[in-house]
Amino acid sequence: MIFVFGGAYQGMEEYARESCGAAEIVQLTENDAQIDFSTGAVAGLERYVLGCVRRGENAREYFEAHRGEWKDAVLIGTDFSCGLVPMEAENRLWREENGSGGRGGARGPHVLRHRPGDQMRLVLLRHGRTAANDARLYCGVTDVALSEAGRAQLMLRRERVHYPKIDGLLRVTSGMLRADETLRILFDAEPELRLPGLREMNFGRFEMHSYEQLKGDADYQKWIMDASREVSTPGGESKRGFHLRVNAAFDALRQDALVVCHGGVIAARMGQLFPQENKNLYQWQPDSGLGYVLEEKGGAWSYTTIGEE
Repeated sequence: MIFVFGGAYQGMEEYARESCGAAEIVQLTENDAQIDFSTGAVAGLERYVLGCVRRGENAREYFEAHRGEWKDAVLIGTDFSCGLVPMEAENRLWREENGSGGRGGARGPHVLRHRPGDQMRLVLLRHGRTAANDARLYCGVTDVALSEAGRAQLMLRRERVHYPKIDGLLRVTSGMLRADETLRILFDAEPELRLPGLREMNFGRFEMHSYEQLKGDADYQKWIMDASREVSTPGGESKRGFHLRVNAAFDALRQDALVVCHGGVIAARMGQLFPQENKNLYQWQPDSGLGYVLEEKGGAWSYTTIGEE
C-alpha cells in the first residue's frame, strides 16, 4: 500500500496518477460507511474519517479489519495535524482521528508526504548493465533483466565501491526488473516501494532500436534535433514530459531514500537540481551501479559522486 498525504491543494492526486500508477481515483465522502479498495486508489480519507467521528465509529478499527483489502491500494489524504488546535470538540476529535486512524490505523504502509522539506538525503544509483545497454539500444519501458556481464560487474563493484550505508533509508526502485535486481545484488535487500514515475523514458516506436537502425527515420531525426523538447517519440513521450514526470515523482518523495532507477531518470533529476553546472544528459548519467548522494539542507542541495576508488 502507498499512502500519499500532505496539505490541501498540493497536487497529491496528480502525483498519485503520474508516480504511483493510479489510473482511477475514487473520491470518498463523509457519508461513506465502507471503502471500496478494489478500485486501486481512493482519495479523501480525511472526509471518511470525519464521517466515522460523526457516526461514533473508529476509523483505526475499520482499517485493521480490512487490512487484506488495502494492502495493494493507493490511499490519498489531507494532513492537517499542524497549526492551531480547533476549539470545537468534534473538530478536535476529527483532527486526532485523522492522524491515528487515517495514518496510524494503516501500519506498515509506504508513506509519501507531499510537501516541501528542510532536510533530506537521497542516494541515487543507476541499475546494472543489460544486453540492451551493451547493444546501445533505446530501452525504456521494456522490462529487461540484467545481463550476466551486468551481474558480474555489480558483484565486483559491491566489493570495490564505497557505497553509503542504507540503514534508515526507504528502499525505492522504478519497479523494473533491472532496478530491483540491482538492489538485491548490491545490498541484499528488496524494494519497499516501487514508483512508476521513476521509470526510464518511453521511447515509443524507437524502443529497442539503435541509432544505426533509426538514423534514416524522419520522425527520429525530428525528435533528436528538437531543441524545444516538446516533440514526442511516436507512441511515446517528449523530453519535456519525461522530465516533468520524473521530477514530480522525486518532489513528492519527501523522505530519506535509496533510489535505484535509470540513467536518464538520474540525469533529469541532477539537471533540475544543479542547472548552474550546465551539464548535458550524458554528462550527468552515472555508469552502471554508480550514482550520487544528494543532501538537502534548508532548501539548498549538494551532492557527492559514488564511483570506484
